[in-house]
Amino acid sequence: MQVFGVVEGTSCPYGQLVLMTCEDKRLYSYDGEELHVVALSLDQLRDMEI
Repeated sequence: MQVFGVVEGTSCPYGQLVLMTCEDKRLYSYDGEELHVVALSLDQLRDMEI
């Protein structure tokens, strides 16, 4: 996995989300306790209105 960003000031247990991508091209976030699938690709993340 490759870290590509951190979102700070969240309501997660540690106050930040670590954003990562993997060989499968999916995007994940880690909140200090669990790994979550955020998007299936960078294109899908870009198309989300967040």
